[in-house]
Amino acid sequence: MLKCDEVERMLSDYEDGALPFSKMVAIRFHLMMCRRCPALERSLRETIDVLRALRDEPINEGVDPEGDKGE
Repeated sequence: MLKCDEVERMLSDYEDGALPFSKMVAIRFHLMMCRRCPALERSLRETIDVLRALRDEPINEGVDPEGDKGE
C-alpha cells in the first residue's frame, strides 16, 4: 500500500487523471483505507472546482483591481 507522503505527491496528477491506471487504483485504495488523506483529497478537489469556476467568470475590462476611481 502507498504511504501518505507518496499519495500527497501524486494527488494533483490523480485528480487530473494523469497517472497510469495502476497508480490511480493504488491511490484510490489508499484513500479508502487512510484516515487522513481523504480530507486532503477532498480539499484539493474543492480548490480545483473553485478555480475552474473562476476561469469561467467574465473579466470586467476597465475595472481597477485596487478600487481606485480615478480620484
